[in-house]
Parts: sequence; C-alpha cells; structure tokens
Amino acid sequence: MRELGWVVKPGGIIRCLEYTRPSGGLRRALTRLWTPWVYWAYGAGFDRQTEMHVPHAGLPLFESRFVADELIKLPGARA
Repeated sequence: MRELGWVVKPGGIIRCLEYTRPSGGLRRALTRLWTPWVYWAYGAGFDRQTEMHVPHAGLPLFESRFVADELIKLPGARA
C-alpha cells in the first residue's frame, strides 16, 4: 500500500478489490473450498484484510463497501 501511495499523484484515489470470507456458515465453508482455486486463478486470498494495512501505509481510508454481497469488498484510500 505504501508503494501505491508513492506512485499515485497527491489526492489520487487507490482502490483494491478484496475477497472476503462471508459471515454465514455455509458460504464461509464454501470459500474454504474455493481458496486453492482462487489463489491459483487470481493470486488472491479471502483473508488478506487490506483495510487494516491502509492506515499503516500512511494513507487515509475514505470508503469501504461490499460490491458483491459479503464476498468482494472495495476499499478506497487517498494518496
């Protein structure tokens, strides 16, 4: 995240799509089954927690919303 803050112009917006693990039991179990495939296909994981790293990179988080149920989140930070 810090690297992104350096390459985006001041005031620019940084958005990251993040897979998240849903709170419901069945859907949570399904994401555990999908984890190896999602990692292989996209290099992604369900437990990255990008939002927690944004403030540590010195960037203000101005938005965080789900774009696909509880499965995909779109956090937004400003450089």
